[in-house]
Amino acid sequence: MVSPMPPTRLALALLVGCSLLTSVAAQLQVSWPSERRGNAFVHDAERGVSLLFGGVAGTTFLGDTWEYCCGTWVRRSPTHKPRARAEAYVAYDSRRGRVVLFGGHSGAHRFGDTWEWDGQDWREVRPPTAPSPRTSGCAFFDEAIGKLVIFGGSGDRVFDETWLFDGADWSEVETEVQPSPRSACRGAYDPIRQIGVLHGGFPNGSLLNDTWEWHGKGWRRANPLATPGPRADVATTFDPVLGVVLLFGGNSYSLNNDIWAYDATSWVRLPTSAAPFPRQYASMAFDTVEQRCVLFGGSTDDKPRECCEFTGPALCDTWTFDGWQWQPKWFSVTSPRNGRRYAMTPPMTWTDAQQLAQRHGGQLATVRSAEENAWLVQNFYSPAFRMFWIGLSDAAEEGRWTWADGEPSGFTNWSSGQPNDAGGGQDYVGIWNAAGEWADEQNAVHPALVEFPGGPIGSTAPYGTGCGSPALTLRADPASPPALGGTANALLRGVPQGPCAAGIGVEADHWAGFALPLELSAFGAAGCTLYTSADASACWPVVAAGPKTATVSLPIPRALPLLGQSVFVQAWSLAANQAKPTVITSNGLECVLGTRSPGASKTTGTSATRNPTSPPRSP
Repeated sequence: MVSPMPPTRLALALLVGCSLLTSVAAQLQVSWPSERRGNAFVHDAERGVSLLFGGVAGTTFLGDTWEYCCGTWVRRSPTHKPRARAEAYVAYDSRRGRVVLFGGHSGAHRFGDTWEWDGQDWREVRPPTAPSPRTSGCAFFDEAIGKLVIFGGSGDRVFDETWLFDGADWSEVETEVQPSPRSACRGAYDPIRQIGVLHGGFPNGSLLNDTWEWHGKGWRRANPLATPGPRADVATTFDPVLGVVLLFGGNSYSLNNDIWAYDATSWVRLPTSAAPFPRQYASMAFDTVEQRCVLFGGSTDDKPRECCEFTGPALCDTWTFDGWQWQPKWFSVTSPRNGRRYAMTPPMTWTDAQQLAQRHGGQLATVRSAEENAWLVQNFYSPAFRMFWIGLSDAAEEGRWTWADGEPSGFTNWSSGQPNDAGGGQDYVGIWNAAGEWADEQNAVHPALVEFPGGPIGSTAPYGTGCGSPALTLRADPASPPALGGTANALLRGVPQGPCAAGIGVEADHWAGFALPLELSAFGAAGCTLYTSADASACWPVVAAGPKTATVSLPIPRALPLLGQSVFVQAWSLAANQAKPTVITSNGLECVLGTRSPGASKTTGTSATRNPTSPPRSP
């Protein structure tokens, strides 16, 4: 089963980080990015989100903007944006709170423009001076000098230039020693040692195995005790928890999925389990909300090149790394037919996918009827991959097809001439076309469909009593249950004219050294009681819904670790017609995060009523 998320991380991830996204809900569309490689990806620490822009899929260059937070991707729809491109230089300017993007390419065309993202919109910056058009180089923000640094890349030639951007203008830096000309190089800034780190690259037909350090005014070649070896198109970021620069994957004349750490003395390969599929052109950033590195996308084409030649398949998987273990991010959908949850893995063999599914409490999907088969195809099939695995196999006994969960084969939807065991060893089954037909296959690499048991149904339960005259009362809206990927609404009645907000937390038995429930008479609120912690927010917005009524809305990320977790809500306001400001409070409301009721429409949920004298359970 999925391990519960610690309450402190739940509070931070669910309610603080994601509130930054939902504050502009009118602009947002929830999904996840399509397959791509060479996209820009960087963490915006001020807003607690990681920003993705552009990339390329096949020969199609992309110009979409996405934000990642709390296990959820959200597409943004800014008023302005750069032209579609791949392999741009990107870094987060922590001094000004801006993401800066420069250059990139759209095939034969290279860009030399500069753009900034402020959390709401893209704005083109037109500095007096700028580097010539270029792409596929190294970029990071030097916190010690407060400037963006870019190096290398290719344009009218392969560059060995270093440029700085201070938010107003670009300036080239002449240094006595510098890395040789190269493209396909990536870098990251280490704020502990105040150095920028660059390793490898691809100049004029050969891969490099050198490591360089930027020290604010110039470059110095490092002499680490060990290195990742010659490679290009790696993914890099700084991990403040480990205190090291991390380097993942890349191309060393073959694709890699190893991860290395650099501490200014040596590169050290970190032991990991269940690593992402080998790739190049992936992107990586450290998420300050989840306190993990996030890896997205890339290419499985194993040919090294300077830039601009994209032929191999791209990926759209998201992984997180906590310093010792990789975890895929499951973006699940709950079936209205059976209440079970389904999610797609990154490309991998059938046997690897089954092992991965079991580690996370699931199995490769069992298809029990034509209706289930059609629903799975509608929600998961994409022409971007040739087929995706389901849980049927005859590996144990040739010709006896059984499901991964042990169920015998009942319903089937074989394509004409299938199964045929062509060439032998075709012991595994996938859905291979938009008609939902099945074919047997050897243990090759494809995405796989994982089935999870139906989780707890999202539910709410009020407890305690409100105060005031009339009493401030909080009740769940049964049309909006606390289901993953949705928004839970609660209705507030007895609202006086004046300020009103809600406290949201993950504890109902203690907060800030006080036992809960806590009588508030000693704090000037006679007859009122505090029922929930406010460790996530003490001033969550409340929206007026009518005379003396209001609505509290809580967006729930589509993140499996949240299943079964409890969030507690309590509203407060200022009493009317009082000589001095007096706070009144509502009853408490426990929201158990879960799925929607199986087979029910999107406007149904479950609700219960607590014994008002009994304390709620702790999450």
